Amino acid sequence: FANYYQRFVKDFSIIAKPLIIYMNKAQL
Repeated sequence: FANYYQRFVKDFSIIAKPLIIYMNKAQL
């Protein structure tokens, strides 16, 4: 279970980083 969670967090961080940058640019 921990291995699955670690993989999910890694994939999520890869997806979330550009998404957060895009949201910040959209707000500005």
